Amino acid sequence: MHQLHAIQCQFWSSLKSRKAHSECIQLFSEDGETNREKRLDIYRTTMRTAHVHGLTNTYSCCEKILGKQYFRQMATEFYYEHPATHQDLNLYGATFPEFLRNWTRNHAELADYQYLPDLAILELAYERSYYAKEDPPFDFQMLAALDEDDCRSICFELAASLSTLKSTYPVHEIWMAHQEHGEVKEISAIDEPQYLCIARENFKPVIHKIDQAYWQVMAYIENGNSFGNLETFVQQENLNIPLQTIIPELISRKWICGYQVAGRTR
Repeated sequence: MHQLHAIQCQFWSSLKSRKAHSECIQLFSEDGETNREKRLDIYRTTMRTAHVHGLTNTYSCCEKILGKQYFRQMATEFYYEHPATHQDLNLYGATFPEFLRNWTRNHAELADYQYLPDLAILELAYERSYYAKEDPPFDFQMLAALDEDDCRSICFELAASLSTLKSTYPVHEIWMAHQEHGEVKEISAIDEPQYLCIARENFKPVIHKIDQAYWQVMAYIENGNSFGNLETFVQQENLNIPLQTIIPELISRKWICGYQVAGRTR
């Protein structure tokens, strides 16, 4: 069993490398018209192509902007620097936006494309929202039964399909312009940051523009802070955030899907 595991590791490692390992090549028999290295290359090429294709599907707007050839080249570099660690292609490419951020900084030809990393974050959030698990029903009865101390200890939970994004670029308009039936024809620079929320509604991801206050509340919740800490933060920073209005609305929209109190999941 140990030997089989070692062979599997060698094969898997060769599939993700730029050049097949000599130890792995020796595992192939010499039978057939095609030599052992070329037969291994068939697997390596298929593996690389599948993952580059997966990146193309997830980051289709980025591909349209950069062009198929350039994007394929960049995605191939990403594949070799960040080889797959999971069999599910839908989970591949989560670190691509950060890779793209470094790529745009270090390639002069992309000096005017500094918005691409934020666009990639939006595309990844949209993809992840589609495949996210279903949330359990919100327990309103238990929430109503909590006393004041328990209420301050509540840690709300955001929907599994939800992500938020703050960008200094009009990434929502850029995304819309590159959809199949995009209605946005002209895109203008923005003076203030854009705040977005991506969440699944009726089995389909939807992108919403939100106010900064809503983004701040959800970002604070996402970091695991309690409602009491959130209240204290708002007071200390003298922020104009009406929590008594925002929290019920987030629950109503199912953007907040549950909560924890004293280690018990609700």
